[in-house]
Amino acid sequence: MFSKETGVAYDPSKVHQITYTGNHHRTTAVNASHPSPQRTPVIFQAGQSPAGKAFSALNAEAIFVGGGKPSDTAPYVKQIREAAAANGRDPNHIKVFPQICPIIGKTVEEAEAKYKMYKDAVDWRGGMAKLSQYLNVDLSSYPLDEPFDVSSIGKSENAIHALINTVKRYEHEGITPRMLGEKMAFCGFGPMPVGTPEMVADVMEDWVNNADIDGFNVACKHSLPTVDRD
Repeated sequence: MFSKETGVAYDPSKVHQITYTGNHHRTTAVNASHPSPQRTPVIFQAGQSPAGKAFSALNAEAIFVGGGKPSDTAPYVKQIREAAAANGRDPNHIKVFPQICPIIGKTVEEAEAKYKMYKDAVDWRGGMAKLSQYLNVDLSSYPLDEPFDVSSIGKSENAIHALINTVKRYEHEGITPRMLGEKMAFCGFGPMPVGTPEMVADVMEDWVNNADIDGFNVACKHSLPTVDRD
């Protein structure tokens, strides 16, 4: 309970357990967060399967999208906005957010040194395990350092279609399972601009102007302490 005079107070008798049983979901629990001002959750959706796109065009208020560069993402955004309009919605009411992981320094040299430090700490095995789960393909069963046949990935309902589409863009580069694991562990496949604040801002402006996005889902990397393994 909020009061200007007393601040925030809690009354346990007003905390109610939510019990719901539906065709596809059931729960018996206490809600862990305070409701938003509009009293209903913001519907933030991610998914590039046909079902995912249809759901977002009809219901989503915000969408998390993939893509390593604006030209990867622009066609998807266009599809979503057109589908939203076909559903009688204002297409600009859906806000679109790609991932970005900026690595910033006061100088280019400082930013590049940070990039190297982060990359040296990457666990490609962990990244490969996580990506295997998302793709519904065991990447460890393939030769680690031979080009992976990306076209062999099928779009099953147990896979994340956005990642499948992203991985397939690397097919012409002869990417290997080890390289895929490293990319996944190193903040995924989104853009990672490295440079001064001005340089990173230019990259963000390019995305806004050429992919019709509304903002960014900012991912981050953390410095790791140096460990003497001897």
